[in-house]
Amino acid sequence: MFNAERWAEAYWAACARAGEDPARGLCFLETVLAAAGKIGRNVSGTHSADKFTALVLRAAKKTGVDGVMSAAALVRLLIRRGHLEKSGHLIEAIGRFIDEKNRALRVTLELAGEDEDFPRELEAALIKERGASSVKIETKVNPALLGGFRWTAGSERADFSLAGSLERMAQAAGAETAALAGNG
Repeated sequence: MFNAERWAEAYWAACARAGEDPARGLCFLETVLAAAGKIGRNVSGTHSADKFTALVLRAAKKTGVDGVMSAAALVRLLIRRGHLEKSGHLIEAIGRFIDEKNRALRVTLELAGEDEDFPRELEAALIKERGASSVKIETKVNPALLGGFRWTAGSERADFSLAGSLERMAQAAGAETAALAGNG
């Protein structure tokens, strides 16, 4: 079974041993795995993995990209083990792992409408409140919120939307009605 989080942890450790920047390697991985994915099923097994990795490393040297040997080894291993189709999950897991290690916070922010200033205000507040080194905010407009905003960071969610308030009020009214009906 493929466990992207364990692969991400192993990648981090390999970069640490080699003195390489995992974030730099992640950029390299995104590009190389996208190319390998286009080649598809033609890239599998030990021989293909070694051939493809050698080609990629030659291109990296030619373009001056260094510090990516751990990433190249990861690509080779993915191909050898036939996990190339799972590379999207791995890229996400590595990004999350790097952010966690660097105390960076990834936030999905939903706004009822466009707002240029609020994401920056939220970022500053989260850095101050959480002690994060940085906050990466992905902003989405969701008119169904009716007003306000909702944000998610990992398993934590905060809902300050009008739709959320109305839903909570309806639940409270339903619970109160049920309690009154039970006492009648």
